[in-house]
Amino acid sequence: MSEQPYDVMILSGGFCPLHLGHIRMIKAARAQAALVVVGLNSDGWIQERKGKCPLPLEERLEILAAVRGVTSAVRFDDSDGTAIDLMRRVRAVSGPDSKIAFGNGGPRTEENVPEIDVCRELHIDLVWNVGGTEDLEPKRPLAHF
Repeated sequence: MSEQPYDVMILSGGFCPLHLGHIRMIKAARAQAALVVVGLNSDGWIQERKGKCPLPLEERLEILAAVRGVTSAVRFDDSDGTAIDLMRRVRAVSGPDSKIAFGNGGPRTEENVPEIDVCRELHIDLVWNVGGTEDLEPKRPLAHF
C-alpha cells in the first residue's frame, strides 16, 4: 500500500440523502488520507437550500459514522454558510504538523468555495474532484436472487 499524502481529509455537506456520489467521495478521500472527518451541515442549512430536510442531523450522523472509510462524522457550526468552524476544529485537534486537506466533490471550484482563505491561513490543502465526476451508475451489476 502506498503512503497517503494526508493525515486527515475533511469532507463537509448535507449528505441528505446519502448517495453514490457521496460514497465515491468518501472512498477517494480515504485513499488519500489516514483519517476522514465528515462534517454534516445542520438541518436548517439543508432546509434553506433544498426546501426540506427528510433526515434529521442525528440520523445522518449515525448513518455516516457507519460508512466504511469515515473515521468520524461530526456536526459543526454552519451558521455563516461555511465549513470554517469544522476546519478550525480539525486543525486544533490534529496539531500544527498534521497534513490536512479539504476535499471537494462535484462541481466545486475556487470560485464557489468560500473557505479558501481560511484553508490558506490554516495550511489546509484544497483537493478538487474527490470521487470523480463520472456518471453515478453502479460499476457492477446487482446480484439477482
